[in-house]
Amino acid sequence: MDGGTTVLNTYTLPMTDESGKSIKIGDLKVGDFVNITFNGSAPLALRAVKLNSGQLTAVDAAAGTFTLKDYKGGAQTFSAAGGVKIIRDGSTTTSLGSLTTADRVEVRKDSDGSTIIRVLSQQSRVFWRYESGTNEILVKRASASDSNYRFVPGPNVYIHQGDTTLPVQSLKENDKIIMYFNNNILVEIAKQ
Repeated sequence: MDGGTTVLNTYTLPMTDESGKSIKIGDLKVGDFVNITFNGSAPLALRAVKLNSGQLTAVDAAAGTFTLKDYKGGAQTFSAAGGVKIIRDGSTTTSLGSLTTADRVEVRKDSDGSTIIRVLSQQSRVFWRYESGTNEILVKRASASDSNYRFVPGPNVYIHQGDTTLPVQSLKENDKIIMYFNNNILVEIAKQ
């Protein structure tokens, strides 16, 4: 079930983490991803899935590998040996060659063992101001009718210029920024 809700009896359902180690329901948190194997409508097993998010720093389509720098600064190299599904703007492809080091992505394993890479949406804008009272980033309107100029940053938004982390207050009017969104939540602002 993709994006839906269902109730499961976890008393008899085998549950494991991504490495196959047995887990309990208390090991899961709200918002965690899980893959559930079904036989018809009957659940057979639940596997917790780790999510990784950040910037691609290397893509080697020939070797079937890519490297991700997460929002905490750690780097991890992934193999696409089990297959890959890349989702960008609602379209899916299976070629690592469609990725670039400018992409911000979310990576997780699918139930069939393939790797799902979801490319985050982005907007290049000109910074206007930060409203601390409402915790909103305001950007300059592209036109008088542009109503998409107020953005609430996510709780752990990563604001930076290169590898230097910045406080939101350091952004100045007319700064060029790129904003990255994960499910319509502002997760990164890169000052140009």
